[in-house]
Amino acid sequence: METISVIIPAYNCEKYIAGGIESVLAQSRRPSEIIVVDDGSQDGTRGAVMPYAVRGEVTLISKQNGGPSSARNAGILAASGEFIAFLDGDDLWEKEKLAKSLSFLMQKKFDWMCTAMVKIKPGFCNRRENRGEQCGGFFDEKSESVALPTVELFSEEKAPHCSTNSASYCKFRVKGGGERMIKRIPDDSWAIDPATREIRQLSGGLFFFSSLPVHTPTIVARKSCFVKAGIFDESFKVGEDTDLWLRFEEHGMRGGYLDEPLTIYRYNDNSITRGRRVDGLAEHLKVARKHAGILGIKNKKIRDSYAGLLWSVADIYYGNGNYIKAARSVFKSLYYNPANFRRILRKAAAAAGGDRINVLYYDPTSGFGGSSRCLVSWLEKIDRARYRPFVLAHSSGPMMDKIRSMGIPLVKIPYQSLQYYFESPPKALGYAIALVDLFIFVLPVTFIIGWLLMWRRIDVIHLNSKIMTVVPGILAARFLHVPVVCHIHDTKPPIKRERVFSHIVDRNVVLTRKAMQLYSAYFESHTLALIPNGIDCARFSPDAHHRLDVRREFRIPQNNRIVGMVGRLVEGKGFDDFIFSAGLVAQEFSGVTFMIVGDDNQHGMGMERRLRRIVTDTGMGGRVIFTGWREDTVRLMAAFDILVQASSTFPEGFGLTVAEAMAMGKPVVVTDIPGPSEISMHGVTGYTVPPKNPAEMAKAIGRLLADQKRAAEMGAMGRARIQKEFNLDDTVKKIESLYVSLLNK
Repeated sequence: METISVIIPAYNCEKYIAGGIESVLAQSRRPSEIIVVDDGSQDGTRGAVMPYAVRGEVTLISKQNGGPSSARNAGILAASGEFIAFLDGDDLWEKEKLAKSLSFLMQKKFDWMCTAMVKIKPGFCNRRENRGEQCGGFFDEKSESVALPTVELFSEEKAPHCSTNSASYCKFRVKGGGERMIKRIPDDSWAIDPATREIRQLSGGLFFFSSLPVHTPTIVARKSCFVKAGIFDESFKVGEDTDLWLRFEEHGMRGGYLDEPLTIYRYNDNSITRGRRVDGLAEHLKVARKHAGILGIKNKKIRDSYAGLLWSVADIYYGNGNYIKAARSVFKSLYYNPANFRRILRKAAAAAGGDRINVLYYDPTSGFGGSSRCLVSWLEKIDRARYRPFVLAHSSGPMMDKIRSMGIPLVKIPYQSLQYYFESPPKALGYAIALVDLFIFVLPVTFIIGWLLMWRRIDVIHLNSKIMTVVPGILAARFLHVPVVCHIHDTKPPIKRERVFSHIVDRNVVLTRKAMQLYSAYFESHTLALIPNGIDCARFSPDAHHRLDVRREFRIPQNNRIVGMVGRLVEGKGFDDFIFSAGLVAQEFSGVTFMIVGDDNQHGMGMERRLRRIVTDTGMGGRVIFTGWREDTVRLMAAFDILVQASSTFPEGFGLTVAEAMAMGKPVVVTDIPGPSEISMHGVTGYTVPPKNPAEMAKAIGRLLADQKRAAEMGAMGRARIQKEFNLDDTVKKIESLYVSLLNK
């Protein structure tokens, strides 16, 4: 069996040390040895440990005070185990901490690993807020079950929270005083490989000291890591742990992250890691400077990363009133990345009263599809007191008309990329199209966008389509050093040119976990952000009035049930499979009408005509209704009893109509493809069937028609799921936070 050494550095923690030792002794996977290093405590810490030492349960090492690094190093040198774990003297472990950590490490073949962590604090004061630091995160329900020691159990109420892109605090206050929060790395963090759970601190050259919450009491590492990379650097007063984890990765040792809060961190002003009278920012800069040199400061990504860190430090110094140190950090930041001069201009504009963030949205699509509908929904909800939106488009679709009606400036460019008309051309044709496109589209539109960026003083450009259709926006933004967000609304492997351009996009937003996993194989992980589409649940709500109204309009008997599909009539959307399944359903159920909402605008290539022929050939002429393009899709969907999404080869990014129908309380039948299959839960909010399988689709529709009570229950569960997981307000807040994080980068 593998041997584990647990090292507990202790300083002035007489009240807590016994609890920490007991939490180690209570482990379901007992360690081979426990080493307590008393770092020159001036209270009764040594006396509290002695009973355990006398019983042979711990090894006690006493030394002069040298700080946490010195104490941990003494423990490492004395350790005999194959694996080493750390626990500070005033902290605690959950009973399964070692068992789960070691199992995860061995199973994934990592060299070291860390976990999430619970932080608890008695009393009313919120230390982080009082220091003016940013806290943030989103509440993770699976973390609510964390067991605290009996003495710390209180009734709880959730507190307001905020979020960042890299670290997360799941935070709630304790009634009667105190606070508790769960610090974890979110699933969409650039620092975590979503497929393997591997930690990649140096991804893209990003090594900010605050980017990754890896805490020493959560660590389990092979002793060989310390042999290869060395022990804690005692010259650092703060950030010595970050320095060591970075050295692990620089020496090729793989780290993993287990998203379970198995360590309990207790605030204690006398602890070994607190009360160090040093300039923490200066110490963290020393760590960053050291690793910038190791990684290669001449590398542009490393320089930009280090410059961004210097800017963040300058911001903190300025906020604390230390203007001299703030100025020094600003000048150093400009030295490493002169483009940061834009930030100075931004602050000057804010001081002059023009403190709104100018965002240019570039939408090269037809203005009919889901991506344009998403854009409209963001603009309806975005905080116009903080953000000033502008829109650039190539079409005059209905969504663009809505944007104009909102009073948002919209510029229409007559050019349209040839890439937009050729989804997957042969290789030779693809290169020919790209060459022609360069002169008739890319260069002219790049100049136009560059002019708009300067004229409107744009702070962020948000590209609302896949990379290959928004290349002019990327080029113009890069030339003028404007942060770029690219919103990818489909799920398919990027072509080579998209992979090339992805390196100069600041954030590629994807909509689903499967898309995150797919694009992680092609794009740098730190450029990816997972932000699912959101639904306005107030707008998409159950409405019985429309049920009767729509039936009268299309002369459908009032008692007939409607099974419908909504979307553009294009190849791969599965409308033909829907019609074939409708024929099978009609053989078993009477009083059912099938409705297709949408048309074959631009890319349908006569799809509606082909579908009507299928309806005629299958003898469904009196049962299938084609509505054409409709502005009132909400009204029509309200009349549905069941919504079907039948896509097969179309690379759905999300499945917006599925989420909208669920918000309206409709049970859904969806195909098992990325997007819809993540929104709907099989057997809970509807049914998931294999794509291109009309027989299985017909069976699923038939089950819902046969059991109306169960269908109603699924509809209610669907609405509850959308309200909780895919709420538009949450989506817009995440997008706004993304803008802020890019401007503060």
